[in-house]
Amino acid sequence: SVLLAANTTKTFTIKNTGDASLTLSGAPLVKVSGANASDFDVSVQPTSPVTAGGSTTFTVRFTPSVVGARQATLSIANDDSNENPYTFAILGTGANAPTVVTNEVTSFTAKTATLSGSVNPNSQSTTVSFQYGETTAYGKTVVASQSPLTGDISSNVSADISGLVTGANFNGVVNANNSDTYYHFEYGLTTTYGSIIPGIDILVTGSSDTAVSLAVTGLTPNTTYHFRISATNEHGTTYGDDVQVTVKSVPEIEVLGLSQVITSGDTTPSSADGTDFGFVAPAGSTTRTYTIQNTGTAGLNLSGTPLVQVSGANASDFTVSTLPVSPVAAAGSTTFSVTFTPSTDGLRQVTLSIANDDSDEAPYTFAVQGNASNMPEVVFGGNTFPNTNAVLSTGIDYMTLEFNMDVKGTADSKSANRPGNYLLFSDGSDGFQTVDCAGGVAATDINIPITKVFYDNHGGAGPFLANLIFNNATPLPAGKYRLLICGTTSIENLAGIELNNGADSILEFSVVASANPTPSPNQQPNSNTGGNEQTKTEIKTSELPATGFAPERVTNLLPQSAAAAYKETTLTLIIPKLDVKIPIVGVPHSDGGWDVSWLGMNAGYLEGTAYPTWAGNTVLTGHVWDALNQPGPFAKLKDLKYGDQVQIKYGNYLYTYEVRENMSISPDDIEEAMIHKE
Repeated sequence: SVLLAANTTKTFTIKNTGDASLTLSGAPLVKVSGANASDFDVSVQPTSPVTAGGSTTFTVRFTPSVVGARQATLSIANDDSNENPYTFAILGTGANAPTVVTNEVTSFTAKTATLSGSVNPNSQSTTVSFQYGETTAYGKTVVASQSPLTGDISSNVSADISGLVTGANFNGVVNANNSDTYYHFEYGLTTTYGSIIPGIDILVTGSSDTAVSLAVTGLTPNTTYHFRISATNEHGTTYGDDVQVTVKSVPEIEVLGLSQVITSGDTTPSSADGTDFGFVAPAGSTTRTYTIQNTGTAGLNLSGTPLVQVSGANASDFTVSTLPVSPVAAAGSTTFSVTFTPSTDGLRQVTLSIANDDSDEAPYTFAVQGNASNMPEVVFGGNTFPNTNAVLSTGIDYMTLEFNMDVKGTADSKSANRPGNYLLFSDGSDGFQTVDCAGGVAATDINIPITKVFYDNHGGAGPFLANLIFNNATPLPAGKYRLLICGTTSIENLAGIELNNGADSILEFSVVASANPTPSPNQQPNSNTGGNEQTKTEIKTSELPATGFAPERVTNLLPQSAAAAYKETTLTLIIPKLDVKIPIVGVPHSDGGWDVSWLGMNAGYLEGTAYPTWAGNTVLTGHVWDALNQPGPFAKLKDLKYGDQVQIKYGNYLYTYEVRENMSISPDDIEEAMIHKE
């Protein structure tokens, strides 16, 4: 294809392959004929004669007068015996360069614009782009969305530009004139332009006008820009007229939480930007503060009533406790606060909406959520040992704490089985000075190291018990003591709610005399060794308890009194040979001894003897014959022989003992029962 009024040339060679000279006899030597002969001429004629084995050349020029295919015939008269004249056809195509028009800018916003125009590809496939910039040097190019164009009519073309401080749409028209035509827009502050959009030219084809448009961003407010369209195909480049546009000042809203941008329309709350409030106890509350920034160049008006609106099924659980200020100056900001006060347990979700005069983010909306969960607490009384304000007559080297719900027990920094999550100390000589876990033990208080903590949630069903071993298994001396169960720095439930909603629990007790440790019904053992030969445990009781009932009849038991109530432990007695696997409970000791009447299918640890698995002599009891006239779990205890095993299980620990002697003693032989034996 050749543009109208332009021309192109082709050179041909005549060879004489014979053994005599070849004479060219035409006038002129090469003639042009045919319907379009006027579009072709022989600009350089060959030379005659052509010697044997020699050659000569001639050149034909094509200068199309109209668009479309143009044909002619070349004829060479000569003295060849059978190829006189020598003829052949030639073909060329006339074409037009694309026709373009640059239109006014549309869709002007703070960050985007659309460039448009029209292009006629003039029957050539035409790529269309816009050039733009701060001067007429343009410098930036954007490909029109309709590129490439074909055909022979003008088409509207455009390109959207985004990511600007202030932007606009550049518009134009491209006609590809039936040649593949690529266009872009140039823009800038003067007619040297300097910017071009897009980076890759857009193709336009056909022969009709095509509207094209591109958006441009990064424009400076209150500044006049020049732009024009540029279209190129194989026949050349055509520039549209220069158009001027003045960028206006516009507002642009952006909302941040915890210094992170919250995208308008966001439906996925996150703790990273403060849109997820986390866990809060019912009737408790927590507040998040958000920042509204105006990154535009004109004042931002917030137009809602109220300025920030809360909607959704749980809207009553969220309130805008502090409203923002309107208008927000260009490059300025304002803040607002939202308070979450859950009315019930579970996930609570709402949407915040900020009506404003931003051109493309009105209203600005995003989702927030929070979870409600009761907080964990220490249960004073129940399984907690010692209870708060207890006065102990003997020293202890253990404590048992009961929580009202399951707490973390994974040995991480928030777990109940981490020794660092407890502080035990005595008051020194000037009263207690330690304030909380966060500040640590005060210098004048006496720290008592906690050696080990075992947490047992009993399969998730409770009771939820933490067993603390401290003071290197040495009984505490007489004095006043305080235990802090840390909520300010540590223990959480499974939902992440802190103990006491972030406050420490306090347990105080006194020891009036130092003695052997008082056994705890829930204490994790710290030793499974026996005592010294012939040492004794001192128990002031006249006789051992009766462990069975009269056979051949059912015994009606009176209700168990609170004073005689057994204490649950986390221990299990296992006697493999007898197929016995039963819980161990603590049987309290009183002036009258121990009452094991209500043991049923449990084993009873007689409090006052060594706690199971501890150093010393432990006495476990069980029914031989129960109150329902059935064999009890110890019915065949007399059948155990030397080497048979007796096991006590605590959590993942299994303590195994072997029978060395099986003997009977009289009920009043307390001294024999308490002798420690290896």
